[in-house]
Amino acid sequence: MAQSLPLKRGDKVVVAEDEFPSVVQSWLGWQKQGVELIQVPIAHEPERTEALCAAVSSGVRVLAVSHVHWRTGTRVDLNLLSRRCRQYDCRLIVDGVQAVGAIPVQAGIADAYCASVFKWLLSGFGLGFVMVSERLAGELQPALRGYNNEPPSRSVRYGHINYPGVYALQASLEFMRALGWDEIHAQVDSLALRAIGSLRSRGFDVITPAHAHAGIVSIQHPAASALVSALAEQSIFVEDRGPVVRASPHFYNTEEDIDRFVSALARSA
Repeated sequence: MAQSLPLKRGDKVVVAEDEFPSVVQSWLGWQKQGVELIQVPIAHEPERTEALCAAVSSGVRVLAVSHVHWRTGTRVDLNLLSRRCRQYDCRLIVDGVQAVGAIPVQAGIADAYCASVFKWLLSGFGLGFVMVSERLAGELQPALRGYNNEPPSRSVRYGHINYPGVYALQASLEFMRALGWDEIHAQVDSLALRAIGSLRSRGFDVITPAHAHAGIVSIQHPAASALVSALAEQSIFVEDRGPVVRASPHFYNTEEDIDRFVSALARSA
């Protein structure tokens, strides 16, 4: 997708300085062609959306952003970002892997909204999807072509899709649809807020903003790796992301799971 956009020398692409590597790497090749990559520092996590909005100005052609940040769990406001992008004729490209399945998503707000399906959608690896707006679809110049997108096609899909992955995803979606998407989203929201409140009450440095959370809840801690190992010995599985402990409760978790996690973390810290 990134290599299929009609960028030219002097254009600018904006990403957050701490953006997920895959989002950043997608644009590095353009630098050799004179496109400037602007990496925006996020000084204050609750103001992530505002910092990115401020970076979009004349000459910025693309804002590439994660809907939910992979490390901090912050959910950006796509409505605000979209309005800012349209003001400056900028294309909003969104990575939704940490959002889809955990929170309601209006993919049409973006010019392109893409995600893989292995996380909150509980499906396998090797499969992803992308939604492209009519505006962007008419601008794409496919960097890779095959039997499926011979000229003059502007489709970026040039070959077969992962049919086994599609069937696995279908089974996951049917299961989750039967549970009810509203119920799933409500449970994720409730568990995340419970974790944020409980961790803060125990004195932990929670970096996930309560007003802009999704499913990920993260705390800053210098011994994050040791804490994650200690929790794993108690069959509590979270991840460390640098000096950060990251928990991702889903619909199958319970309030008791959250309380057990917080108590075990407090004992181990």
